[in-house]
Amino acid sequence: MKRTFVLALGVLSAITAVAENRMELWPEGKMPDRQAVQTNAPYMVWHAPKELKSKAILIAVSGGGYKRCAIDGFEVEPIRDYFLAHGVTVVTMKYRTPRPEGIPFHQTAWQDAQRTVRLVRREAKRRGLDPENIGFTGCSAGGHLTLLVATSSQTPAYAPIDEIDAEPCHVNWAIPVYAAYVLSDVMDSSSPNLKNRGNDLSVPLSPYLKFDGKTCPMCFFCGDADWWTMHSVRAYHKLRTMDIPAELHTFVKEQHCFMRDPKPSTNAANWKDIVWGWIVRMEINR
Repeated sequence: MKRTFVLALGVLSAITAVAENRMELWPEGKMPDRQAVQTNAPYMVWHAPKELKSKAILIAVSGGGYKRCAIDGFEVEPIRDYFLAHGVTVVTMKYRTPRPEGIPFHQTAWQDAQRTVRLVRREAKRRGLDPENIGFTGCSAGGHLTLLVATSSQTPAYAPIDEIDAEPCHVNWAIPVYAAYVLSDVMDSSSPNLKNRGNDLSVPLSPYLKFDGKTCPMCFFCGDADWWTMHSVRAYHKLRTMDIPAELHTFVKEQHCFMRDPKPSTNAANWKDIVWGWIVRMEINR
């Protein structure tokens, strides 16, 4: 009975901690492009490391084709826990799904992402963190969202609604993982051109990716057996033409979602260590 009581207290404490660190993204009645088809309310959760070793902040999101979004799971939990173990604060974010109707399929998620960056920047100083050391990472559709945030912060995704929107929404570094929807001829997983695998170099990048003056350094990851491989390669090449520091890792024989069940001792299993090597080289972990 005593052990059960202690376990119950532990669960209750964990739930309370999450509730205290959960932040809704939008004030009541002010969410842009609110749609009845999107039933989940977007929110973010702050995760503090046991020992703070860095003033950096990582925002992490999942993929799901903009049809679903998990705030935990195999695309979020491993990178969240890895950064926490290295003393870095992490914010996980649940954006609106499924896809909105009548506007670009990424639009509401992009709005939620820009709002999240602004909220994180506003909150950073109060938590003793650096508002100019904010990173963003996501996988697949989340990788696309990462690129939207990293390359197009000078393009407002929504009209300002309050004083928080006076905060800049650029990020200072980004980690796109097997990003999708990067090229203009493959804007959807149902595109007939998907089998081209992005190898036609005459196809331009998506017009939604502006690669503006606030575009930040990035570290890309993808598998070379993934339909979307060249999307990361092409985005990396664009950063090279802009003289923006970037790193690209393509893992041999790895498919989309390579970290779901990686083989031990492979790069796909150890990709977080590679991420951290880049973080150290870029001096982000200060």
